[in-house]
Parts: sequence; structure tokens; C-alpha cells
Amino acid sequence: MAKQKVKISLLGSMKEFQTEVDDKKKFTKEIEELIQSGGMYWIKDDDGEIGINAQQIHSIEFVDETDKREAGLV
Repeated sequence: MAKQKVKISLLGSMKEFQTEVDDKKKFTKEIEELIQSGGMYWIKDDDGEIGINAQQIHSIEFVDETDKREAGLV
């Protein structure tokens, strides 16, 4: 299964985080649980790890290779 590109934006910020996930449904469920519990979502990239307060997530976009919006949570 191909990885799915994900863009995460935060409330009150122009900052956008990008990552890739293997399973869109599993990722969405994990984020929803973290929002409810007040947990942190961790992204690992070439520069290290970034912790995102899940309750500060404004939107999540799933995009295809052409960077066109496919679906998301707002």
C-alpha cells in the first residue's frame, strides 16, 4: 500500500506540518482519540521529532501526488 501524504495545520497559526501515513483510517482514528484525550501527536522527519498538541489541530488534509486536496477533517 502506498503512503498517503498528510498536511496538518494548527489553530491560530500559518504553520503547516507534513507527514506520510500508511493507513488513512487508522491515522484519523488515532488523531481523533488524541484530540479527545488531550494527547500529543508526534511527527518524525529528517530534522528530528515534532510534538503537536492534538487539541490545537485546525485541519488535516490528505493529498495526492499532484498536491491536490483529496479529503480531510476541518
